[in-house]
Amino acid sequence: MDIDRTRLAEDLQGVIEGTVRCDDTFLQLYASDASIFETRPFAVVSPEGTQDVVHCVKYAAEHQIPIIPRGAATNVIGGSVGRGIVLDFSANMRRIVSVDRETVTVQPGVVLADLSRKLMSHNRRFGPDPATRSVSTMGGILALNSTGSKWCKYGSPRDKVLQLKVVLANGDEATLNSAANKSSTTTNNIEHIESKIASIVRRHQSAIQNHKPKTKINQAGYNLFDIGRGDSVDLTRLIVGSEGTLAIVTEATLQTDPQPRHRGVSLLSFHQLDTAARAAVEIAQMGIVACDLIDRRLLTLACETNPDFARIIPPNAESMLLVEFDADDHASLLARLDHLKQRIQFRRKLAFEVRNTTQKGDRD
Repeated sequence: MDIDRTRLAEDLQGVIEGTVRCDDTFLQLYASDASIFETRPFAVVSPEGTQDVVHCVKYAAEHQIPIIPRGAATNVIGGSVGRGIVLDFSANMRRIVSVDRETVTVQPGVVLADLSRKLMSHNRRFGPDPATRSVSTMGGILALNSTGSKWCKYGSPRDKVLQLKVVLANGDEATLNSAANKSSTTTNNIEHIESKIASIVRRHQSAIQNHKPKTKINQAGYNLFDIGRGDSVDLTRLIVGSEGTLAIVTEATLQTDPQPRHRGVSLLSFHQLDTAARAAVEIAQMGIVACDLIDRRLLTLACETNPDFARIIPPNAESMLLVEFDADDHASLLARLDHLKQRIQFRRKLAFEVRNTTQKGDRD
C-alpha cells in the first residue's frame, strides 16, 4: 500500500486537535514494541480526546488504512506495530476521570502504577497486577486482558469492567455496559450488535465449548466462552482481550477492591522444578493472593545482578515459589504463613526451605 504521508498528515491535522507525525525518525521510534517484530507505521497520532479518535477512525475507514492502538508497547506479540495509523494514547489521554467509593473511571493512557498511587489514598486498588505495572497503560491492560500474579484473588481485568466507552470501526461512539452494570441504558445500535453476536454464539455454541482451552487463564483468540447473558451478550467481556481489533476504548469504568490491611510472603526453595510445580497445585487451594514460579535461569540472573538476592537464594535451589497472602489482622496472616510452611516443608517435604516475612522492606 503506497501512502502519501504528507497528504495523510495534512488531512488528519486538519480534523484533529492532537499531534500527527509522519517524519522518518519519529516513525522509526514506533516501528517496534517489546516483541521481535519491526514494522514502520504510516503515521503516529496522539489524540487529545475521543473526538480525535473518532475523526482518525473515520478517515482510516474511508481510505482503508489500518488503525493500531498503542499504549506503552510492552506486549511481546507485536500488537502495537503495523503498517497503518498508530494511535498513541500514552501522550495525552491519561486522565483519571473520577474515583468513587468502589469504582474508578480512566482514560486509556493512564499508567497502572499512577492509578495505584491514586487509589491508595482512597484505601482501594485495581486488583489485576501485571508485572509491567510501572509502565503499562490501562488501555493496553484491557486490550490484552493482562492479569498478573494476583488473578488467584482478584480475577482478570475482564472481571473488573463495569462500562466501556468505545469507538467502533466505522467511527461511531458507543457505551457498553457489563452484566454487573446492566441497569444502565443501552442504545439501539448496541442492542442490535448484542443481538447479532448472541445469535452467532448460540449457533456455534457446541463448537465454542468443544474448543475451550483447559487453562485457568486463556488469552488466545476472542473470548466467546462466558459472554452470554440470557438472550444477549456482555460486550465488555468480548472487547477486553480483543487487542483493539473490535473497538477502541476511550474511557473505562472499573470496579476497585479494598486495600489489604496486612500482607505477607513466603519464599519456598526446591531442589527440582517439578516438585515446585506439584507444590504450587496444593498452594493454590490455600486462599493465596499470588503464586509465582521462578526457575533456575531467573535465579541465576537475580544473584548476578543484585548481591541482596544472592544472600537469600540458596545455591542449590533449582526453582522457587514466591507466595503472597493477605489478611485483615496480623495474627491471622502469621497463622496462614506458618500453615503453608508446616504443610509444604515439613509434612509434604516438597520444599527444603521456606522463608516467611510480613515486613514491608523484606516483602518488597
